[in-house]
Amino acid sequence: MTQTRRGFFKGAIATALASQALTSPLPGLAENRQEQRTKARALSTAGDAPVGGTSQAAGKNYEATWESLAKRPTPAWFPDAKFGIFVQWGPYSVPAYNPKKGYAEWIGNPKNGWVNDPFVREMFGDQVTYWDFGKLLKAELFNPDQWADLFARAGAKYVVFSTKFHDGFCMWPTTYSWPKDWNAGATGPKRDVVGDIQKAVRQKGMRFGAYFSLCEWFNPLEMDNSADLKHCVDGLAYSEKYMTPQVKELVTQYKPDILWGDGNWVPSDQLKVKELLAWVYYESPIRDKVVVNDRWGDLWTERNVGDYAVGEYGHFWAGLKANKPWEEGRGIGKSFGYNRVEDVDDYKSSKELVHLLVEVVSKGGNLALDVGPTGDGRIPVIMQQRLVDIGRWLEVNGEAIYRTRRLESSPPEQEERKNKEEGYQVKLDYNGTGVRYTAMEATLYAICLDWPGKELVLKDTLPESGAVITMLGCSDSIQWRIQGADLHITVPQLSIDKLPCLHAWTFRIPGAARGIKSPAAL
Repeated sequence: MTQTRRGFFKGAIATALASQALTSPLPGLAENRQEQRTKARALSTAGDAPVGGTSQAAGKNYEATWESLAKRPTPAWFPDAKFGIFVQWGPYSVPAYNPKKGYAEWIGNPKNGWVNDPFVREMFGDQVTYWDFGKLLKAELFNPDQWADLFARAGAKYVVFSTKFHDGFCMWPTTYSWPKDWNAGATGPKRDVVGDIQKAVRQKGMRFGAYFSLCEWFNPLEMDNSADLKHCVDGLAYSEKYMTPQVKELVTQYKPDILWGDGNWVPSDQLKVKELLAWVYYESPIRDKVVVNDRWGDLWTERNVGDYAVGEYGHFWAGLKANKPWEEGRGIGKSFGYNRVEDVDDYKSSKELVHLLVEVVSKGGNLALDVGPTGDGRIPVIMQQRLVDIGRWLEVNGEAIYRTRRLESSPPEQEERKNKEEGYQVKLDYNGTGVRYTAMEATLYAICLDWPGKELVLKDTLPESGAVITMLGCSDSIQWRIQGADLHITVPQLSIDKLPCLHAWTFRIPGAARGIKSPAAL
């Protein structure tokens, strides 16, 4: 196999009404309501700044503007992490159904949802409404410690959990949900799901992130069941009564390392988003560690905000920048929330997912791989198997992934989508061949997506004098020579039972990345 690095660089169902509370609070929760309200009032006013005002920290003033917020450096832990898990779980996980094999979590959308689908009515009754799914989210088999153990075995460094989706259902006990009992403490699981997950994740040494939808489909102050995503009844009132207190409660109680915004369909001034982020960055208890994604400004007019860019299945609303971290997010199948309609052909293989991880990291990004638990709280076995396989590969090759940097000076290849309002499509290869590169200081890692045969030739590659080149996970000594400007590596001829791993193989080449300027500004 011959590779050129220069070429690579180019190249039971009770009807519930939407306006009514759903169930009684958890036993013991009601007794603490007054205490919670007092605490909540403090949260709703702590760190508030007037529109166009300032936020103070460390003796400095920071304006609540995108320009000022952009000056905050991204904490180094995030671009070092490389691999995380995304968890999409909520009332939509009960029907777990999208007949078109798309995003199953959008079943309740007022415009394009399918709660009235014949199959859904057959399964849950003719009078079923979306609100019933919150009641039925019993989570009886949910074990956060098992989840965290699985994610750690996968090699993930962080876990982002859907604390509130566009349906407005809060996965923690809160006084700020609409309706008032539309949260996991009062209905469905009747437990603090967010608290349970963040505790289990951190006990396994991973960081915890909170996915949070800014907007709500059903809230009478926000979309109010409108078919128009951009519709907002009274953004300032909604933000003051619901959104801002919810975020401050999440930040204060659970101290997430990531705030993963979504549902950003309304201009930020209507929701006082910049004032909220100024508080997060400069006054909140997570100000020194938190990273914030780019979905806090209006999706159509306020892009390139936050600490890092996020994509879904390669679709990025803002074009990637050379010195800004980015994250590719996708499900193992075609949905983030669990979709029972999907079959084995809809799921990426372990090989494809390993190759995707290598592809993303070699281009300077992080991979956030989603799992969609079932309504009773189980992670489907096929998803577990994929994660365990990735973890086995990372046990051998993690040195070439974590804390590494890309070699290219420019961002990945991207092109505008046909509808230019939708941003860009980044080209990511799930079925890659050839070699991908990462670097750690002066050490170059050449990751072969095919078995390289008897000899691997890397063009324009020069190790340091006397370098000991190794294949990660293999103890055999490796011979190499320079011919012209090219590095020729004699590949160990291993029997199948001696292979260090499956799917991709890594050569560690000391000194070969010296002099190649990687984007340290990340």
